[in-house]
Amino acid sequence: MFNKTLKIAAFSLLSVMTIASASASDLKQGEIVEVEGKIAKVYVGTANSIVKGQLLQINRLQATNSVLEGDPLYSYQEVGKVLVNGFSKSQYINVQITEGNLKLGDRVKISSFVTRNFPSQIVKKIIERIDIPETDEEYRLMLVIYPPGNLGRPHMHPVAGLNYIISGTAESKYEGEGEEIITYNAGDSYTDPSNKKHLIFRNASQMEELRFLVAYRVKKSGVFALPLN
Repeated sequence: MFNKTLKIAAFSLLSVMTIASASASDLKQGEIVEVEGKIAKVYVGTANSIVKGQLLQINRLQATNSVLEGDPLYSYQEVGKVLVNGFSKSQYINVQITEGNLKLGDRVKISSFVTRNFPSQIVKKIIERIDIPETDEEYRLMLVIYPPGNLGRPHMHPVAGLNYIISGTAESKYEGEGEEIITYNAGDSYTDPSNKKHLIFRNASQMEELRFLVAYRVKKSGVFALPLN
């Protein structure tokens, strides 16, 4: 009886450890995971340059005033600052709010990881366009740049698009694809289907830009993406 109880306890502990490990792997570096009053816990992964007393910036995903290709843009914008109080356990730090406020899902910017200046919002630039004779349509080739950590708003494509990742890592999920989020790396290509809800598209990296090309055929007055209501 004792041995059976011991085995059950060991199995339960192993299950908890497995769940905790899976949860941590889903987190993004700098993500706020707990908030209680003015104190919060932040996931920092393998960062080793953070020290007690360091002042860090709080970023929150917010809508911008810009609209490109019919898609209102979102970007991480500064909403306050926190002071590092210490390390709570491996891969986590405790911080205290010194300016602004915190919400779950906010990101703390690990400044030492940012080595270049990036655009603060998504950039979309049509670099080639060719008229299709005897139609009101054209072919377009568009360059898209997502800043580190940027998340696009859920949308739908009225026409199909052919994509090629130049650099960085993209994460994407369409309606009807289950719970799996598909990852695309530099050198990968994929198709954006038409008239299907594109629920998630984001730059998976907190340190590097995501750059990709998309080619599509559309009416001259049309756009490639329409925001979901």
